[in-house]
Amino acid sequence: MNENRKLPKIALGAWAWGNDNTFGNELNIEDLKPIYDKSIETGLNLWDTAYAYGMGTSEKVLGEFLKTTSPDDYIISTKFTPQCANLNEDNPVSAMLENSMNLLNTDYIDIFWIRFNV
Repeated sequence: MNENRKLPKIALGAWAWGNDNTFGNELNIEDLKPIYDKSIETGLNLWDTAYAYGMGTSEKVLGEFLKTTSPDDYIISTKFTPQCANLNEDNPVSAMLENSMNLLNTDYIDIFWIRFNV
């Protein structure tokens, strides 16, 4: 295992990235890029997102940044959200995972867990 891929003690949440005025956030991709770059530069490499965050917007913005970084230098955590899944799919979990990987421009998700809204 690459030394950079050890699970760090802190994750960076991208839950409102790229979402217009979500919870008061009006940051766009140009505003967020320096944050991403500085985080990677200083070793903060565990990114947490979910399709539910802006209905894919967070994953898409983060995915644009990941294109510029070696997969060995980041760890991705994203989530299956039943409320956002297409339950007509044969396997909604796999379908959401595939969609998240496409948005994140990656072929591998390090942590994929369930996010359930009550």
